[in-house]
Amino acid sequence: MITGSINKSSNNSFLLLCNYASRKNLCWNIFCTTCGSHEFRSGIYALMKGNHFTDDDQWLTLCKTYTGPWFEWPVSETEYEKFSKLVQNCKLTDVAESCKFPDWLGYLGICLSWLEKWEQEEKHLTQIWGIQLMELCQEKDSFPEDLLSKIEKRTGYLHYSDLAYFESELLHQ
Repeated sequence: MITGSINKSSNNSFLLLCNYASRKNLCWNIFCTTCGSHEFRSGIYALMKGNHFTDDDQWLTLCKTYTGPWFEWPVSETEYEKFSKLVQNCKLTDVAESCKFPDWLGYLGICLSWLEKWEQEEKHLTQIWGIQLMELCQEKDSFPEDLLSKIEKRTGYLHYSDLAYFESELLHQ
């Protein structure tokens, strides 16, 4: 089953994918030139296409249908919206509790990097994940003003490089 150690009854496919990736130590290096984080990206792409996972075999079979360089896989606004709705129903506290640190932040980074075009325009993931990431951090008074502005005032979008701040904050809690 694609489940983590804590959320065994979850039916959110993004959480299940993150749990699977964490268990299997899937690559989350955005700039990987060996595998291109292909395995995780193919799971994300399958989710954007409306697929859901119930077990490892189903995941592996479906994801093997996506071949070639991931950057040539087109992502429509509809698929971005579909993915945003899926992650909206996934609590980052569940992801953080059931996946290895900092791997789960790497998974978010892959999504933010890949969907940057749509994030610049719509900012759905910025709103969904930004607020939850802020809630995970204990030192809320120390947030950089530009990061607060992106999340609270929608003056920008959450960039994968912003996750380094959250990683540092969470590491020192």
